[in-house]
Amino acid sequence: MLRAGNKLETFLHSNIAQDILSILLILNAAVLGMETYPNLMTDYGTYLTTLDIIILCIFVVELLLRLISGGFRFFKCGWNIFDFIIISASILASATSLSALRTLRVLRFLRFLSMSDGMKFLISSLGKALPGILNIAVILLVMFYISAVVACLAFGADNTIFSSLTRSMYTLFQLMLGDNFGELTNTVMETHPHAYLFFIPYMVVMSFTILNLFFGLIVGSMQSAAEEENTKALAKYVGVEHDPEMTQNKLILNELRDLKKQINELKKNL
Repeated sequence: MLRAGNKLETFLHSNIAQDILSILLILNAAVLGMETYPNLMTDYGTYLTTLDIIILCIFVVELLLRLISGGFRFFKCGWNIFDFIIISASILASATSLSALRTLRVLRFLRFLSMSDGMKFLISSLGKALPGILNIAVILLVMFYISAVVACLAFGADNTIFSSLTRSMYTLFQLMLGDNFGELTNTVMETHPHAYLFFIPYMVVMSFTILNLFFGLIVGSMQSAAEEENTKALAKYVGVEHDPEMTQNKLILNELRDLKKQINELKKNL
């Protein structure tokens, strides 16, 4: 295993190498898109398939070079593991005639997410927000199910859009998205004049409250991720090891304490 920061590893992480790989990813995605057109495949299928194989070979070589230069360090990065899975799936898809497996080749374009620091930041933010999103999703599902049962029992006898649980859930999903809200509610209110007593609280809770929690959670996770990145940069600047639980304020306070101790020691020596 080569030492960290060797020339090969430095080159693979350089802007030039990353730009070349980004161009190849975009080109490969374009080729995969063109392969969905029967007319193009009839006229240029051989060339497109050959180009696709060449690009895949380049990706394989790049992955092998990263494995050689990084050794076990390669598997410490989640994005490297992601790349390894995607390329392995692409090789397996190219080596088989199964049409379902061949569709995995398009996942190669997902490697583009690992080529940009900005995209890495967004994905990292979403990852941090995932546990909270799952909790909100459970609450949303429970409230959605309860509302569907109530609507089915209250309006189902006179309105086909609430005639069954599944139909009721589909209609309420439309309402939650604001799709034909006036038309759907007016249809129900023709037979149930007081139906607004159900629809207004439903929209307030589902659309204006719970759904906005998703946006608030994602924004909060992005702020948290940005603060963590700034803390890492600050820790690197002052030459201390980064602690995941350490915030910028704690890091600055620790440095101030160390500086105060050094000043007191200098005073004693004087």
